[in-house]
Amino acid sequence: MFCGIMLASLTGAYLMGGNSAEADSVTQSASTSTETKPAAPSEPTAPNSAVAPDTQKAVTAPTSATQTGNQVTIDPSNFQQSFEVHGNAHFESTQPGTVTLTDFTGGQQGSITLNNKINLNQSFDIKGQINLGAVDQHTEGTSGNNGNGGDGLAFGFHDANSDTVGDGGAGLGLGKIPDAIGWKADTTYNWTLTNDALPDPGDFSNGPQTPNRNDYGGGQAFGAFIQSSKNTEIPGDTPGVVSTTGVTSGLDSALAINAPGPSATDKSKSTDPKEWQGEFKDIEINYNPNFGGKVVDDKIIDSKKILTVTYDNKKWQKDITDWAADKTDTAFFVSAGTAANLNLQQFRLQSFTYEPAATVDVKYVYFTPDAVGPAKVKEIDNYVGEVNYPSGAFVGNKYLTSWQSIPGYRYLRMYPGSLPANGTLSEPGNNGTVTYLYVPDGNGGQHASVQLWDTTDNKPLGYPTSLEGANNSKAYYSDQPTINAYINAGYDYNPQDDSIENGITFDADNSTNPTYRVNLSHGITHSSDTTLRTINYLIKGTTTSVHPSDVQPLAWDIITDKVTGATISVPKGGYEALTAPLVSGYVAETSSVDGQYPGVVIGKYNDNPNITIYYTPNSEKTGIPGNDGSLLVTPPTTPETVTPQNVGGTVVTPPTTTPAGDNGTTPSEPEGDTANNHDKTPNQPSETPSQDNGENVTTDTEKGKAHDAGQMSQVTLAQSSANAQSAVGTVQQTSKNTGNNTLLNTASAELPQTNEQRSNTWTILGLSLMSILSLFGITKQKKHEGNN
Repeated sequence: MFCGIMLASLTGAYLMGGNSAEADSVTQSASTSTETKPAAPSEPTAPNSAVAPDTQKAVTAPTSATQTGNQVTIDPSNFQQSFEVHGNAHFESTQPGTVTLTDFTGGQQGSITLNNKINLNQSFDIKGQINLGAVDQHTEGTSGNNGNGGDGLAFGFHDANSDTVGDGGAGLGLGKIPDAIGWKADTTYNWTLTNDALPDPGDFSNGPQTPNRNDYGGGQAFGAFIQSSKNTEIPGDTPGVVSTTGVTSGLDSALAINAPGPSATDKSKSTDPKEWQGEFKDIEINYNPNFGGKVVDDKIIDSKKILTVTYDNKKWQKDITDWAADKTDTAFFVSAGTAANLNLQQFRLQSFTYEPAATVDVKYVYFTPDAVGPAKVKEIDNYVGEVNYPSGAFVGNKYLTSWQSIPGYRYLRMYPGSLPANGTLSEPGNNGTVTYLYVPDGNGGQHASVQLWDTTDNKPLGYPTSLEGANNSKAYYSDQPTINAYINAGYDYNPQDDSIENGITFDADNSTNPTYRVNLSHGITHSSDTTLRTINYLIKGTTTSVHPSDVQPLAWDIITDKVTGATISVPKGGYEALTAPLVSGYVAETSSVDGQYPGVVIGKYNDNPNITIYYTPNSEKTGIPGNDGSLLVTPPTTPETVTPQNVGGTVVTPPTTTPAGDNGTTPSEPEGDTANNHDKTPNQPSETPSQDNGENVTTDTEKGKAHDAGQMSQVTLAQSSANAQSAVGTVQQTSKNTGNNTLLNTASAELPQTNEQRSNTWTILGLSLMSILSLFGITKQKKHEGNN
């Protein structure tokens, strides 16, 4: 259920300062194998043309730490055990995998529902065939029949109970279910709002509606995506009203399909439409939750959730990322109806591969006071079961439910045999039903609701809890079990942010139903890591070292959002510039390695730069001190007193003492392999060091997302802060699928400040100048004694 703007907010908040955390949500792992995935919208395929599986692209998700794969495949052998029939639907015992949804009769509605809900973090694939019947919708009919064929067939997805199917007819099973989506093969055109479905797109009407014409029929059969309206709780909004995606320029466009008609076998057997069977045609429905994504730190980010339907040699593809953003699971059904029309309509399954989510159903039932026994108990119409999964619909996680305030009914108690209102999911698939019992005597007194709120993502957490009570009475309600479940999911809770910490008292105003908010924020954790930059000194063309390698550690603060698992890495400083050591008899091809200061990185930074400086043997004296270990002899000069610029006027006097060798004489060359000027000189101009292959080195810090070239001879932590700002911009551009608000708030305090860095820079500069001047003074003294 978690997705969104997390890393972007996290990064911004880190730099600006704050307390809340946001992080990126990533998909659950792929289970056992990579599914066939839809082609990218940007691929140069013809719009809505069928795409062969080998042209489709897939991203394989990393292994999940939350729940291992439990992939299930349904085929004709276990079809009847995996689905439940409703209404006029019935399995065909002589045709394995086949269900007849409606017979050739008017006023029918039939459907099948999957017993388990589908895990939306995993791909699924449905292959089968549909038979839309043999009669079309035109009054002149097909091959001389009287027409009136319809209404069509639909595949639907929603997050109500697993066995829920909505209104038939034009609604095709989605009507009255809030926030459902699906795809339909519509064989009867509807001109008006019918069965909670808006009029069909005018592109398939076959012209304007004429006088005395029915509100249905006479159009063209078409395939299209459908979606029902959400429950906004805004006065005037009606949930569960079905709308159809019309003709667009994209792959989600509605398209004409072949109208129902008799097969060649039908025509050869009879001219009576009642004897016709129609024709089965292939259909495939594929869902890819990781479309176009990329893997960062074993998580998939920047992906889309794509639903693809292939039928009648055409393809429909829809981005359902927004619809699935607050869902971890979905129910699935196949539905067909005839309403005022008639047609034999069937579905035949070949294979259905998916991963079941661990879920519970919630039902609200009632009985009249004078009725007893289960037969008198009925489900309250048009009330969808509401259940929250704070940590997702996976085995071992908590589920939370509550009774609803339903007009015309009063809640009585839990129904015998019901699951507990709150509990733990014990197995993949349907874990059972929570049932609340009501009596139909109307609602008296006052009403209120309690809504948990994610202050990091600024969105509600799950469904609200309904409360009822008499005027001026105190509500008997505790939010602690619910809060505990969300704390286990990684949230932080502060009682001072709880508006009902001191209880709820109902007012006496029947015109208002107050909502109380309980605020929760994303928790964060800190961990440490260290990366190493290694500088090697080798003889060119060999692996022989002329000097011990220098290893520079860099500490990182790893900040993780406990809700989403998103991380950012904040460096504690950088890699200092380093001067190549002087080696007797050799010349370094590069005089120094520049400083490197990575910025804030999205994800875990794990780059360990490895740099090599090559040395070549020196065949002649160059006169440049240190190139071959010898020193150029020049007339002696008097050591100067140097005052560096911009160092507060401090005077640095180089030493004048003559160092002595072991025998009391002044050595003409430095002893050992190196000279004593292997100092850090951040401001010294340098050539580019080489890697082991002798090519120029660019220190790459691209692991994660930030990239800062290592060729910086003078870098301040103010620039490092600028890199962090750049990282924020990167995160914000991908904020729809990634996010981390709180993390960056915390990290901001850990970046060194600009004034602090300026002081460090001048300190290094002063020390460097002192080192250089000291060396220079020693050199002059040695030359003077050599002349003597």
